[in-house]
Amino acid sequence: MAIDLNDPRIQYLLSLYLHDNIPPNIRYTGAQNVRPVMELEHIGDLHGTDVFSSCLRLVVSTAGTAAEGIVISGGTTIGNLIRVFNQPENTVDYTTNTFVVSSDGRMGIMTPIADVIDGRLEIDQYDNTPVIVVKAFLTGTQDLLQFFSDTGIKVTWVTQSGELHTDKNAFFNGPDGLQVGGHTADYANVDGVAISLKNLASAPFTGAPTTGINIVATDGRLRYIDPSGNVWRLPDGNPLPELHGLKSWNYDPTNATGAAAPTAGVIYLMKTLFHRSVQASTIRWQVTNNAAMPTNTYFGIYDLAGNRLCITADVSSDMTTIGTKSAAMISPPVMPPNYYYIAFLVGGYAGGGPQLSIAGVPAGIANANLAAPDLRFASYSSGLTALPATITMASQVSSANQFWVGTA
Repeated sequence: MAIDLNDPRIQYLLSLYLHDNIPPNIRYTGAQNVRPVMELEHIGDLHGTDVFSSCLRLVVSTAGTAAEGIVISGGTTIGNLIRVFNQPENTVDYTTNTFVVSSDGRMGIMTPIADVIDGRLEIDQYDNTPVIVVKAFLTGTQDLLQFFSDTGIKVTWVTQSGELHTDKNAFFNGPDGLQVGGHTADYANVDGVAISLKNLASAPFTGAPTTGINIVATDGRLRYIDPSGNVWRLPDGNPLPELHGLKSWNYDPTNATGAAAPTAGVIYLMKTLFHRSVQASTIRWQVTNNAAMPTNTYFGIYDLAGNRLCITADVSSDMTTIGTKSAAMISPPVMPPNYYYIAFLVGGYAGGGPQLSIAGVPAGIANANLAAPDLRFASYSSGLTALPATITMASQVSSANQFWVGTA
């Protein structure tokens, strides 16, 4: 049975229902059939001039109304609540839904008819068309996308200008890596995840980060910019202490071509870089000429503020023989990457003192462009027989004795 809605009699009956005080109750019941219970067909214009026409229009126009435009009750159906496709059902592509809502509320776009929809929303890339395109409002200020945690806190978002922000961890797993500074992957043949930094086209190192550092790549080398605007190049190609099984040194031991004896009672300070977090358990040095019996001989480590971090026991007996020496630090802490001072003191000796390996260059060159409290090689105080708990770094004096020391 078909109802012609253009029939004047039908239109009259509908008008009675729609304008009378009696609530409308139009119901059309169909038996089980392969055909729909009701079908509306719009015979459109071949030339597309009926752009504002529609096959069905529902209008809920009263201001303040709480009425709903469409309510679909699936009951216990296992079929879809809504299925939309833009092709004649018996021709062309009748295997793909343009839009579908399953009985449990899952939505699918361009999904196969027999497909089980994954997630609350599944969008299949049916052809060579972008799956999702989000366009910002021209004068908008609100985010394009927002993701919230189960506690209602915004944790990840995309701003109106397309910037990605997150307050959560980000994870990258192989074999793909993270490419920074380009849209084309540029990885070495590594077995795992890699981070690729594209070289800057130029090096306009102007300005500085407010906090932390900026990491950049230029000429195939890694650099970082500190909050003062200084540009640092990470060491590469030069021997590092690890090459000798050490954790730090104040310079390459192959440059220790001279020898000198310390002045009794004077503390010698050698600036040393710990380029990673280390626990300096032992101190290393080289005796080139032994002494009869020095006394009160100690090594220690101080931070840049002059606080003693650790100290050895008295190593005077190690100065009586020639060779590479090693002494344990007492309760050494784990020290973060930074510069530190290795301190050396011989409290006293009879006759000639011990001689240790030094770089053997003039003090003015060894401390070029430096002044207290930042000297690289310095002496401090006199007449001492022990390393004090604190040192006044501003009282450093430039020293020509660049004693070599290392830590392990």
